[in-house]
Amino acid sequence: MSVLSQLSIRAKVVVMVVGVTSLVLALATIVFGVAQVRAQRAVMLSEATALARGLAPDASTAVLSTDAGAAAEVLSTLGEQPNVLAGWILDQDGGRLGSYVSPAVAPDVLDGIERAEPRPQSGESLTAQFYRGHLAVRFAIRADDRSVGMVDLRFGLAPLEATALRQLSIAALVLPVGVLLALLLALVSQRLLSRPLLSLMRTIDHVSTKGEYGLRAPVFSHDELGQVARGFNGMLEQIQERDAALERAMAELEAAKEAAESASAAKSSFLATMSHEIRTPISGVLGMTELLLDSGLNSRQRRLAESAHRSVVNLLGLINDVLDFSRIEAGRLELEAAAFDLQQILDDVAEVLRTPAARKGIRVETYLDPRTPRYLIGDANRLRQVLLNLAGNGVKFTEQGRVSIRVISRGGGDDPVLLKCRVQDTGIGIQPDALAGIFDQFTQAETSTARRFGGSGLGLAIAHELIRLMGGDIQVESEPGVGSLFRFDIYLRVAPHPETALAAEGETETDAGGLSGHVLIAEDNLINQQLADGMLTRLGCRTTLAADGREAYQLAVSESFDLILMDCHMPRLDGLDAARLIRAWEDGKHHVPIVAVTADVQTETAEKCKDAGMDAYISKPYTNEQLSRVLADFLPHDARPEVAPDRIQATSGQDRAVIDRSALEEIRALQSEGEADLLTRVIDLFLADTPPMLAQARDALASGDMQVLRSAAHRIKSAASNLGAVALSRQCAELERRADAGQGSDEDRLIPEIEAEYQRVAEALRRERVGPPHAASG
Repeated sequence: MSVLSQLSIRAKVVVMVVGVTSLVLALATIVFGVAQVRAQRAVMLSEATALARGLAPDASTAVLSTDAGAAAEVLSTLGEQPNVLAGWILDQDGGRLGSYVSPAVAPDVLDGIERAEPRPQSGESLTAQFYRGHLAVRFAIRADDRSVGMVDLRFGLAPLEATALRQLSIAALVLPVGVLLALLLALVSQRLLSRPLLSLMRTIDHVSTKGEYGLRAPVFSHDELGQVARGFNGMLEQIQERDAALERAMAELEAAKEAAESASAAKSSFLATMSHEIRTPISGVLGMTELLLDSGLNSRQRRLAESAHRSVVNLLGLINDVLDFSRIEAGRLELEAAAFDLQQILDDVAEVLRTPAARKGIRVETYLDPRTPRYLIGDANRLRQVLLNLAGNGVKFTEQGRVSIRVISRGGGDDPVLLKCRVQDTGIGIQPDALAGIFDQFTQAETSTARRFGGSGLGLAIAHELIRLMGGDIQVESEPGVGSLFRFDIYLRVAPHPETALAAEGETETDAGGLSGHVLIAEDNLINQQLADGMLTRLGCRTTLAADGREAYQLAVSESFDLILMDCHMPRLDGLDAARLIRAWEDGKHHVPIVAVTADVQTETAEKCKDAGMDAYISKPYTNEQLSRVLADFLPHDARPEVAPDRIQATSGQDRAVIDRSALEEIRALQSEGEADLLTRVIDLFLADTPPMLAQARDALASGDMQVLRSAAHRIKSAASNLGAVALSRQCAELERRADAGQGSDEDRLIPEIEAEYQRVAEALRRERVGPPHAASG
C-alpha cells in the first residue's frame, strides 16, 4: 500500500484496472479448472463404481464355492480396463481369494496401493476413497441378503492428471491475453479520469500556496468530476465571504479569551491562596483552641474559647465547601469505592448534630430499615458529607420539632441495592418560587435567610453534584412554615465482607469455652504480639512468637503447632506468601489451621487469604471474644479458666476524646494473676516503637520510598487500633492508602497531623500505666 500511495493518479488507474482484471481472470480460471477436475473425479468414481458392481454378481459364485480359479477368471476381465492398477476378490474374513495386478504397476507402487485400506462406512455396501496416486473402491458381495465378501479395485488417476494439465494450458493462454486487453483499456480510461482531476489539483495547489481565493477550477464535464470542480469553486466563494467575517470575530474572540483567562487565573490564584495562606493558620488556631479548651479555664474564659472555636470551625467549613465545589466544577473530584458501615455513617451524622440540636431543643432521629444491608461499597465520606449537609441545614433552619434521617432499600442479592435516603425537618420551609434554584451555587431561599442563619449557599449545590457523581438524583419538597423533605436514591453494591458475619455473630451472646493447644503467633508488631499472646494465654493456649513470615515458616516446618495465627503484612516475607510455603511443605500431610490477621478492610482480602491456603480470617482490632469464636473451630475445648474481675480505672474527659476506653478494658481483661501489668507492657512497647516509626515515615517521604512509608503507616495503624487510638489509626490508614496508591500530594499534611495526634495519645496512655514513668520519648 505504501508503494501504491506514492504513484500518480494515472499510474493508480492503470494499476487498479489491470490488477482487478487480472484477479478476476485468475479467479475465473481457477474456479473453472477446479470445476473440471471435480467433474472428472465424479465421472471416474461413477465408472469405477459401475465396474465394481458389475463384477460383484460373478464374484459371488467364486466366493461361495471358495474357487480361486473362478475368482481369477472374474478378475481377468480387468485387463481390458487401462486405468485399473490392481484388483482383488476378498472372502468374508478379508482373505484374498483372487487377485489382479496390471503389468504396468511397479512393485513399490503396488506396495503403497496394498497398504491403503479404505474405511468402510457402517451399513454401506460401497466404499470409495481417493488416495495419493490412486482411487480405491470396495463393493460388498452379497448372497441371500448377507455380505459374503468384497470386490476391491484400485484405479490410477491418469484421467484427473490429464484434465488438470489441460486446464493449466488454457490458463497460460487466456491470462496474458486478458491482461494485455486490460492494460489497453486502462490507458484509454485514465485520460478521461486524470485530466479533470489533475486540473483541479493544480488549482488547489495554487490556492493553498498563494492564498488566491479568487481563482476558479475549470469544469470539463457534467459528471461527478464536474460537480466536484463546481463544488470547489463554490467553497472558494464562501471562504472569501467568511474571511471578512472571521477577521471581525477573531478580534472579539481574542478579547473574550483574554478576559476568560484573566478570570480563570484570578480564580485559581484565589483558591490557591485560600488553601495555603488561610487553611494553614486556621488549622493552627483550631488546634490551639482545642488545647485551650482542654486546659483549666474559668467559666468566662471557656465561653470565650468556645466562641472562638465555633467561629474557626464555621470558617473552615466554608473554605472546605468552596474548595470542594471548585474540584467538582473542574471535574477533579473522584469517588472512592470501598466497603463501609452504613449504620456507622448515620451514627456519625447524629453525633455531630446532637450538640447544636440540643442547644435549640430539637431532636435528631435516624432510622435504618432492618432489611437494608448494613455493609455496602461506595464513598462513605461523600455520603456522610451529603447527609450531614442536608441534616445540618435541617437543624439550622428548625426552631422546634425534629430532624429525621431515614434510609430504606429496594432490591439486593447479586444486584446493586437501591438506597433511598430521606432527610426531613419541621423548620421554616422554602418558598415555592425558590425551589427551582435551591441547588444552584451561592443560592439560598432568600436574602434574609442568609443574613439570619448564615452560610455560603454552596452546601446544597455540593450535595447535588455529589449525588449526581454517585449516579443518583436529589429532589426537594417543602411547605413554608411546615418543613422540608430532601430525598435522593443511589445504587450501591453490597459488601461481601467478613466483618458482616462477625457483627452478626456478635449479636448472640454464647460461651465458646476455654481452648487449649500450641499456637504460633506470626506478628511483626511487638504490641500486637503482646496482645495476641495475652489473649491466647487467657484462653488456655501455649504460644510461640515469630517476628516475620520467614521465621514463621521455619518454625512451622521444624516444630509442631495446633494452629498458626498469621499477620498478612510483615517484613521479609508476608503472611500470604508464608502460608503458601507452609501449604506446599505440607503437601497433603498433616494440615495445620492458619488464621489470617490483618487490618485491611478491602472486599477482596478474604478471597486472597483463601487462595493462599488460609482457613479463616479475622480483622484487627479484634476482641478476646471474637478471637475465641474464630479459634474455637480449630482448637480443642477445655473448661474456661477462672479470670480475675476486670479492673476499672477512671479516665479523664480528655482521654475519652483521644482513646476508646473499651479497647483498654479488653487488654486489662487479659491480665493474668501474679504477672506484670499487661496494659503497661503494651503501652511501653507502643511508646518505644512509635517515634522511630514516625521518623522512618518522614525519611521515607523525603526520599520518595512509598513502600517504606506504607510499612511504617501500617505498623502504627495496627498498634494504635489495638490501644483504642481510633483517630490516630484512621490517619495512619489514610497515609497507608495514599502511599499504596503512590499519591504523594497530601502526605506532607498527614504526617504532622499524625505526629500531633500521637502526642495526645501518648499523654493519655501514660496516665493509664501502672508503675514507674516510662522513659521513652513520645
